[in-house]
Amino acid sequence: MSTLGLIAGHGEFPLLLAEQAQKANISVVAFAIIGETESRIEDIVKTVHWLEIHEVERLIELLHDHHITEAVMAGKIHKAHLIKNAPALMKQMPLKNIWTNVLDRRDDSLLLAVAERFEDAGVKLIASTTFMESFLAPVGVMTKRVPTDREQEDILFGFDMAKKSAALDIGQTIIVKNKAVMAVEAIEGTDAAIKRGALLGGDGVVVVKVSKPHQDMRFDVPVVGVETLEVMSQVKACVLAVEAGKTLIMNKKKFVNKADQRNVCVLGVASHD
Repeated sequence: MSTLGLIAGHGEFPLLLAEQAQKANISVVAFAIIGETESRIEDIVKTVHWLEIHEVERLIELLHDHHITEAVMAGKIHKAHLIKNAPALMKQMPLKNIWTNVLDRRDDSLLLAVAERFEDAGVKLIASTTFMESFLAPVGVMTKRVPTDREQEDILFGFDMAKKSAALDIGQTIIVKNKAVMAVEAIEGTDAAIKRGALLGGDGVVVVKVSKPHQDMRFDVPVVGVETLEVMSQVKACVLAVEAGKTLIMNKKKFVNKADQRNVCVLGVASHD
């Protein structure tokens, strides 16, 4: 691979991936989504094309123009925004075909359909963790604070519950307290789920984030960052447990420092997939 196509969604993930790929002497062409991708992408990548979310065919044309045969998806596309604007977006082809031909509107169903369209056009989607291996969460406690016995029980309980929820492609995050589920992440996203869980559970809830069983590493890989900690701090959540080897931690050193400052325990739980 000499040139990588970066389909960039929301957040720091695509920005960091672009930096890592370029450190590996890979040229990056970014395809930024209007309303999702941060403008800072233009400070990192020399060539950036800004596209509306429905412009799948235009994206494929641009990939061909740059002779790109491998691409990566990084960063969240807010599905709630997509669904809210579905009537207008569904007038656009081929997004209309993708939307109407899938069996359901779960993330995997939609993303697999998009991936098939790219592959039909001669563009292979690669794992979104490519160039990002050093960002994957390790096994064990990463912070000064360690979980209490009660919190450890909640972590184990929550990990099992989160895996079951993720298997249904509902959400990858569970908020737990005293071995009871306070909230399950759905379309609203992780931060909103944490706030909802803390509203019900009060101080000291445990947040557990996992990958889907047999996670397709090309997309929807679990990601946490400083913003996650900020929300946890606001609602006095005490523990963040993530699946080791499957969860990306953005700016890991800064992330752990922030967790220590807020007396939050962060740990990686070994995967059994």
